[in-house]
Order: sequence, then C-alpha cells, then structure tokens
Amino acid sequence: MYRTEARRTILLTLSLSLWALIGRAQDPLPCRFVHELVTLRVPLPCEDTLRFYLDTGGIDALYRSGRRRICPSKHQDHLVVAESAVSNGIPWPAGLELQRIKESERGWDGMLGRGWFREGRWCFDYAGGTLTPVAGDKVPAGERIPLGRHQAANTAGPMLRIPVTIDGDTIQLLFDTGARFIDERSVPRATSFITDSLFTKWRGEHPEWSIIPAADHSVRPAADQIVVPVVTIGSRSIGPVAFTVRAKENFEVLSRHFMDRPVVGALGANALSQLGTFILDMTAAQLVLIGAPVPPPMNDQFR
Repeated sequence: MYRTEARRTILLTLSLSLWALIGRAQDPLPCRFVHELVTLRVPLPCEDTLRFYLDTGGIDALYRSGRRRICPSKHQDHLVVAESAVSNGIPWPAGLELQRIKESERGWDGMLGRGWFREGRWCFDYAGGTLTPVAGDKVPAGERIPLGRHQAANTAGPMLRIPVTIDGDTIQLLFDTGARFIDERSVPRATSFITDSLFTKWRGEHPEWSIIPAADHSVRPAADQIVVPVVTIGSRSIGPVAFTVRAKENFEVLSRHFMDRPVVGALGANALSQLGTFILDMTAAQLVLIGAPVPPPMNDQFR
C-alpha cells in the first residue's frame, strides 16, 4: 500500500509539474461569483463537487463537509482533490497540501488561499463573473501597481500588501479577495477591513461619512462599518467603499509575522471589484489594471 501511495504521489507530482511547464488553459475556471465572493467548483469522479472559497489572504484547507464528499479512497484527501482538479483543467501547485479543518463554513467545503494562488497569474473579472489563469507571456498592457510581500514567506505562499490613498493619506492594506462580513440575514458578503483606531479617527474627522451600525454579525457584538467615499489605488479612484471595523491587534500580529510592512486593514473585493478587470500577478508581485472602472452595486454592497 505504501508503494502504491508513493507511486501515485510521484505520478501526480510529475503531472502537476508538466501542467506548470506547458502553461495553464486560458479558459475561465468553474467559478461562481456571489456578492463579490468567489467559489471554485472542483468536480469529483463520484459525480459530486467540492466548493472551495477563494481567499488570497487565507489558508488552504479542506473542511469536514469536503472530506465527506470525497469519493471512498485509500489515498490521502489532498491527492484525491489534486487529481480531480488537474483532470478538470484546474491549476494545482505541486506539493500543495490542504489543512484538515473540523468546522465547516456556510456553503463551502474548503478554502484555497495563498498557497494555491502563489505561483499563478490570475485575471479577475467581477463584472463578468470569471476568473481565468494567464500565461506569463500573455499579460496585457495596463497600469502596474506593485504589491509588497514578505521575502521570507514560506511555502504556504506570501500575503500581499497594497498601498491605497484615503483622505490624502497613503495607508498599507492586506490584499484580500476573501475579506467578508455576515449581514443581518446571515448572508456572507465582501467587505474591506480597517483598524478600530483608524475607524475612530475617520469618524471624528468626517462626521459626514456614513456609519452602518452593527453591520457585521460574524462577531459579537456586531461590528460597525464606515463608508469611505473615495479610495485611490494607483491612478484610479473608486468608491464608495465600506470598511468593517476590526481590533488593531489583529493587524499588528499579522504585520509582525507575515507582512513586509505594517498594515492597518484589508482591501477586499467590495473595493477590488470596482477596479474593473485586473490581473493578479503573483510571480511579479503586482496588480495589472486592464479594464475600465466599474461602479459599485449600491443596493447589494450597502444592503
């Protein structure tokens, strides 16, 4: 059994390496975009499907519900998932393992985070609802925004930092496609985050900025949001963008262990979706803006 498992691992590693060598298919991946949150569907050979939450700032994990969906097999869960992904044309980095998480999250069987994203170039089109791998020699022209990353990042993949300008000040945020809050109807939606200290500063200096009290029910007590009218990223200004408040200690710990510079929050897909089509180039640590800005879905974003 050990030899069979080892042989299976070697063959899968070779197939993943060849997949990376010849380049990934340029067709959109089987994703679903709901409230700016992205779910990747990985078909299984037993006619079931795993639903992975995509989060550039998160871990790579298989929840309990995902382990239950996997077809009966003598092989390790992450090998079954990797084989299923590759056989369906879904990129899968060689050596990627999934943490086993006991608790399942609503509507998802697992999460693909910075380890899955780490070697790729990804074209996000929130308006069109597509996520497409991009070959290295096919990155189109567009404004390039450098992203900071910790040079000592381990094989789990780096967390990315993006500078933005708000109210004349440039601040550093985690680039986080998976940042989300839970509304009063228990619906997960994309958001951005900001420290409680900066939230208090903005609220004091700009009483005209809207406050959405008790907006996020994923924490207790429910967290407030502040609506920032304009956020500038590179040469592009977008907005409004809702930021959900979080204790500054969360980002102090994150900055200390995973970032190249301190961050004071996270820029999520409620903001990123307004940039229009863009390419996240993990290899070059940059964001490439290739589409026109997109107005926010006001009714959806602010309930």
